[in-house]
Amino acid sequence: MLGLLTVAILVALAIIFGSIAGYYGGIVDELVVWLMATVQSIPGLLLIMALILVLGTSFVNIAFALAVSSWIGLARIIRGTFLQAKEFEYVLAARSLGASDLRIIFKYILPNVFHFVIINSVLAFVSVVKTEVILAYLGLTVVGVPTWGIMISDSAQELIANHWQNLLGAAVLMFFFILSLNIFGDALRDALDPKLRNL
Repeated sequence: MLGLLTVAILVALAIIFGSIAGYYGGIVDELVVWLMATVQSIPGLLLIMALILVLGTSFVNIAFALAVSSWIGLARIIRGTFLQAKEFEYVLAARSLGASDLRIIFKYILPNVFHFVIINSVLAFVSVVKTEVILAYLGLTVVGVPTWGIMISDSAQELIANHWQNLLGAAVLMFFFILSLNIFGDALRDALDPKLRNL
């Protein structure tokens, strides 16, 4: 649930900022690029911890903090695609026929970057799972909600009593889950990337 909510916020931020920067250019593009560079200059884990400490350890706040720290990569891809696509003939034709900016963005340009959105969503989901383990170990996670991070953090305390089964079980299951998502992400990239399909 945390991964899905984080990905939803991340994709929304990336599409909004990436599309307006690439489509409008000029001062809008400069402001968005400055914002992305500023956010990216802050270490990701430090930014996540700071936001959680300020906002609180609720489910939505943690998802928001994770999304804020990881939307830049997808936004840059969307921005670059929009910079190229806005000069394509079908976009110029739509603009000359009086199509609104929102219609051009969502109907004519955004579908061309949808495979990037899907692939980055899967990779972001993997990152959320791994980051949550670190946050749980630091005590910055949702209280009362069972997660792999909490299981690993709690079972680490049991190693003193030679109870290693819980730690091994959580770690192995998380390993295979992340491995499966990585393989799935690679398969999606191969299936959806137009350049690879033409080979």
